[in-house]
Parts: sequence; structure tokens; C-alpha cells
Amino acid sequence: AINPKSRPVMEQACAMIQGCRLPDIPDPTRLKIKELVVRKHPKAADALQVDAILKNEATFPQPFPALHLRFSNSQDEVVASRILRPGEYLAGDAVFMRRMPPQTPIRISVSIVDPGKEAVSYSLNPAL
Repeated sequence: AINPKSRPVMEQACAMIQGCRLPDIPDPTRLKIKELVVRKHPKAADALQVDAILKNEATFPQPFPALHLRFSNSQDEVVASRILRPGEYLAGDAVFMRRMPPQTPIRISVSIVDPGKEAVSYSLNPAL
């Protein structure tokens, strides 16, 4: 495995060698999810629209993560949970991106079935 701290040096060296390609380094600790909003779907009954901004705060590109969406009840017990793959949440030009560029906000959006009235809180995190 390549140490993320030495990645920039490795990338410079690799750029000088024809055909050299470094493996992607997933670092979920450097992924931030901001402006998470869950609301009633504008067109579909019994559905919700989940929108957020995903940002890679690493200094290098990395693969888009699977995201874990959870809904909890008032006792903080999980009542619904789903793993979202990049093909499900990427839209627009981002659909064609293979890796997340560093320091670039990516708007994500997905429609899901409403988990019901018991679901009073929600969270979205990189799936580990």
C-alpha cells in the first residue's frame, strides 16, 4: 500500500515513467458530507429526496465511496438503513467521473422510499 503522505512524491515519480499508474487510495476519514437535507420527494408519494454535498479533503483524488444512510427513531434505534453506491447518488457531469478530485464539492442526490413516521433523525456517512 502507498502511504498517503508520500503520495505526491510517488505521483511525480510515476508521471516520469510511461505507463505508470498508482492505485487509488480510499481514505474515508478525508471525506466530508455537508448540507445533508432529507425532504418529501417533489413528485413521488411515499418517497424522500436526499441531497448533500460530498467533498474530498485529501490532497489526491480517491474513489467515490459507498455511503451509509441511516434513519433512527426517538430512542436512537435504527429503523431503516441503506448502502448507496456511487452509481445511485451521482448525477449530472459527476456521473462520468471515476474518482473524486481533491477539494471539489460534488452535489449528490438520491430518491428513496420513505422509512415512515418512526424515522425522526437521519445520518449519512462513508460506509466502512
